[in-house]
Amino acid sequence: MGLKEAFQKAAAAAFNAAGNVKIAITYSSVPNPTYVPATGVVTEAETDYSVNAIREEYKSREIDNVNIKPKDIKFLILYEDLTIVLSTKDYATIGATRWNVVDWEIDPADALWTIQVRQ
Repeated sequence: MGLKEAFQKAAAAAFNAAGNVKIAITYSSVPNPTYVPATGVVTEAETDYSVNAIREEYKSREIDNVNIKPKDIKFLILYEDLTIVLSTKDYATIGATRWNVVDWEIDPADALWTIQVRQ
């Protein structure tokens, strides 16, 4: 096992140990529209993923009112639970509340997404 795999296993173990800190969300991936010339139809099929996330608030020193706004939050999600290409068209849903994806990053070991969302 290499160092990358060791970090991934450690992140998964820590995430699973988080217990009731995790929340269930629906992550909706919205791909770029596809045009089918033969039919003239444009499709935008969303794909929903049910994943566990840790919701985290931004610290006041991180908020700049440009890139990070006061009501923005971030979701921490295991990469192994969401192995897709993220987009700013995507969104997450908790209950009936929709959170639009603003930005994201993945750690160097491809273990954990940090996804910035905004209502």
